[in-house]
Amino acid sequence: QRRGSTVEFSTERLLKIGKQHNGTLNDVVMAMCGGALRSYLLELDALPKKSLVSQVPVSFRPKDDVGGGNAIGMILASLGTDETDTLTRFNKVKTSMSAGKALLGNMNAAQITAYSAIMTLPFALGQMTGTGNRSNRPMYNVVISNVPGPKETRYLNGAEAFSIHPVSFVMQGQALNITLFTYADKITFVFTACRESLPSIQRLVTHTTDALEALENTLVLTNKNTKKKPSTKKKKT
Repeated sequence: QRRGSTVEFSTERLLKIGKQHNGTLNDVVMAMCGGALRSYLLELDALPKKSLVSQVPVSFRPKDDVGGGNAIGMILASLGTDETDTLTRFNKVKTSMSAGKALLGNMNAAQITAYSAIMTLPFALGQMTGTGNRSNRPMYNVVISNVPGPKETRYLNGAEAFSIHPVSFVMQGQALNITLFTYADKITFVFTACRESLPSIQRLVTHTTDALEALENTLVLTNKNTKKKPSTKKKKT
């Protein structure tokens, strides 16, 4: 049994934060999810001391490769849920994401495929054998995937598609899947959760919005701190 909740933002808002802090859209997305999950788990009095870890699918297809099929690898990234400070959490997420991408960057396509398969093997075995992953828990706490969609507005029989909300699946032993979809000038967060494991999943919508606003507030503080102070030196007469 699944429950889902969704929230939508302007992609430009997130890109502005990433640009200001020398990060990517994915860095911002991950930091928002980390902040939201931290607040959500604090409400449940269930926040672990160590940071939650996310499995993140990333594409390793070269930009000039127009061939068919998937070219997806997996990295593990910290969500910084053990950090109380918003900017510290963002920097931790960004560093972790960069390290994961650098790891895949040193591999060829076959090595990336093998590495990603090994990462998911314990979890996959639980699904195939029907044991429900009671003994083989995954190496991560949540899956977060960002799916790039069309940048142009699309239509169906002349009717405009305003937004797209991907509903993912959760397997036995998995409590939450976060899937994002960029379409036109919007980015949609969709939280798909086990209804028994995670109560009031709609609270993640509020917490994600708060996490975005907290990141925007760091921009305001950064801009104030970097403004030049007026000179106190007296002019010579």
